[in-house]
Amino acid sequence: MKYKLLLCMVYLTALYICNTNGDSSYLSIKQLEDSILSPQNHSTTLRPLKDQRNILRVTIKFSLVAVVSVDTVKQELVTNGFLFLFWYDQVQGWNPDDYNGIGRLTPTPKQVWRPRLLLINTLGERDPFEDDYSHMIYNHDGQMGWVPGGLFHTYCALDLEKFPFDVQNCEIQVCPMSHTTSFIVFNTEDEINLAFYYPNPGWELQRAFVTIENISVVPGETFSCPSFNLILKRRSTTIILNVIVPVVLLSVLNNLVFIIPIESGEKISYAITVLLALSVFLSMVSTMTPQVSNVIPALTKYLFVLLLSSVLTVAAVIFTVFLHDRDEKEESAIKSKANYQKCVKKLLTIKNAVAPFEEAKDPQPEDDYDSPDTTDENSNDSNVNKYRIISKHINKFFFIVMSFVTTVMTIWYFAFTAT
Repeated sequence: MKYKLLLCMVYLTALYICNTNGDSSYLSIKQLEDSILSPQNHSTTLRPLKDQRNILRVTIKFSLVAVVSVDTVKQELVTNGFLFLFWYDQVQGWNPDDYNGIGRLTPTPKQVWRPRLLLINTLGERDPFEDDYSHMIYNHDGQMGWVPGGLFHTYCALDLEKFPFDVQNCEIQVCPMSHTTSFIVFNTEDEINLAFYYPNPGWELQRAFVTIENISVVPGETFSCPSFNLILKRRSTTIILNVIVPVVLLSVLNNLVFIIPIESGEKISYAITVLLALSVFLSMVSTMTPQVSNVIPALTKYLFVLLLSSVLTVAAVIFTVFLHDRDEKEESAIKSKANYQKCVKKLLTIKNAVAPFEEAKDPQPEDDYDSPDTTDENSNDSNVNKYRIISKHINKFFFIVMSFVTTVMTIWYFAFTAT
């Protein structure tokens, strides 16, 4: 719909020009151009002022068509838009009646003087309008208009501390570096024209306004530099569903590893799987943010703490499995020793049965042998139970601590990004 409106306006403008010059012959227009735009009568280097000591006031407006992209890694803003520049030519002018009613000309930018603007915070071409051949509007009363447009590649210092719930303030700053405020001063409206704006799917344009800054490059010399500011809010739904929600669920699953029985044999593999998943999400977030930055995003801090807690969880799980294996080994050793003692007792019993009756009367050696065995077995059982108790307490301790850390970090992250 907006494209149709734009084409309609272009068509009406062309129709107006044609109607204005409709009763004019080719020779009349050629005569007017030779008279007004000839190098002898019009200078492309001097400001169109009769008194060059005066200040030329230029009205500048900006029409934003689209926010093409915002590169968070390169910190680059790419926009599509048009500049509207209007000023008065005090040197030239004509009476339409002298030229068959011709009241407007459409010269090229190279035929007349125009303010040369440079992009101050550009990441591409310094002069984006160097090869602009869009025709200008030159009225008989001296009013001139120029509407250059294009793609603007500008630097934008992004504050990603609250990523992906961040709001950015990016600007497009232009400046006439060849003329100070003693020669050219810009006037503008407070707001940017959004009649032809197409929303960006990843960023919401909250506000667009214009400011004029006087920048001093050389002491005593200032330049009038318009700045077109865009307040952009990131649309975070996709990142929430693809990154944040899975990370929160993984942090919960990381704590549940302490509930899994050791006998299942999946305790360590489960903990390592969660650790690897968190490391993958951390690498995903690192690709969305600058490699070197003065501010670390809160999401990166949150993921780093969860990753560290997952590492500690793996270490705790390995230790509890080690205690469990040690318990099983000692229990097996105790059973083997008990079986050995039973075999010895049976051998002694057989020996006593075949020995003379007088020697068989005295069962003292067998009693002396039984007494210390019972005591040793009870001691070993006590050690085995002690390892099991330690393993259970470690599981409970880490489950409580890791659950507390995960809950606190999750609440901190959402509370920090919500402010």
